[in-house]
Amino acid sequence: MLKVLLGRVCLLSLLLILGGCSTQFGYRFADTFVEWQLAKYVDLSGQLEDNVDRSIDELHLWHARTQLPRYRTMLDELIVTLDQDELGARDIISYSDRLFDFWATIRNQLEPYALTYLPQLSVEQREQLISNLHERLEEEREEDAELDPSERRRERLERTLERAKEWLGPLQAEQRTLLRRWLDDRVNNEAEWLAYQETWLELFATTLRDPAAPDYADRMSLLITAPDGLRSQVLVEANQYNRALTQQLLLDLYQTLSFGQKRHLRNKLADYRATVDSLIKNFAT
Repeated sequence: MLKVLLGRVCLLSLLLILGGCSTQFGYRFADTFVEWQLAKYVDLSGQLEDNVDRSIDELHLWHARTQLPRYRTMLDELIVTLDQDELGARDIISYSDRLFDFWATIRNQLEPYALTYLPQLSVEQREQLISNLHERLEEEREEDAELDPSERRRERLERTLERAKEWLGPLQAEQRTLLRRWLDDRVNNEAEWLAYQETWLELFATTLRDPAAPDYADRMSLLITAPDGLRSQVLVEANQYNRALTQQLLLDLYQTLSFGQKRHLRNKLADYRATVDSLIKNFAT
């Protein structure tokens, strides 16, 4: 729910930096994108719609002025580390932790907006929102069930190789082997992940339907800022294992990079750094 209402403006910025969009267009018009996404889940009108629109603009400006500089700093540090050819396991863990911290900061910033606007929804709007979120979750479940394991693995391998090629250039045989092994060794946590989302949504629906409850704000706040507490121990352990596996993959891949691949990676990061710097300047005034 948090991502649906306000978070996409911030998630889009992370995609700009980490996911392959090298232009400024998406970020500069992210507020319009959020409004369009929001309309798919709940119909807003009148003063509430105007207030939400203004808050989206505020959130966008906050992110550009306070979070983009943090991303730029991390990119600067990463580029220096690559230039010195000193990327090690501690560096990878540190950068990974910082990325998780970026997301935690966004969640905390979104919380007061959600606590302000969710109670203002009408009964009809609440039920519409809950219904649409259930529908989205069911679509995810159906998509997961439609693909057989071999087809799912093939698609993931193709995406993984394509992303690696985007960041590193043409891949060596050893690097392809590392990526295949990483994909095979990862714990499949999709069933646990869907169960976690379902648990969260049921609690969200129960809380949303009773905004007059004395503990409404506390319960909704936990759902927004600390949803991880609802994850099963199996899911927590699987995520920890997969995260450690990914960190080791990044280290192993880095140790196999040719001079040309290191230069390709460095130039890619420098391009993102330039984009972020330009966005910061554009939103400074």
